[in-house]
Amino acid sequence: MSAPAPAIIAGVPDAKPVPFLLTATGAVIANGDWLLAGWTMIENTGAAVAMIELFGGTDATGVSLGKRSFAANESITDQLPWVHCETGIFATVSAGTVKGTLYPAKV
Repeated sequence: MSAPAPAIIAGVPDAKPVPFLLTATGAVIANGDWLLAGWTMIENTGAAVAMIELFGGTDATGVSLGKRSFAANESITDQLPWVHCETGIFATVSAGTVKGTLYPAKV
């Protein structure tokens, strides 16, 4: 996966790339107080569909930040209007494998 365009973190100079790789599971991507500026993600196997959902918080009971399904080898890059995640960022993958990078700035 190539690096995202610099515009993904425009206006958030403290945003740091946080890479992840998830396969049909849930995981805390970042703990603590963050402003989420965006992400880039890809279905990693090239052979299956995938589904990911991101949450503000440390588990799947947090506020949903977005849910996305991917065709095999499909990728996305999204910029957000600085979404405040007070206790962390959690992701679940309910199908397939998703590789990506979040762009959060520590508050």
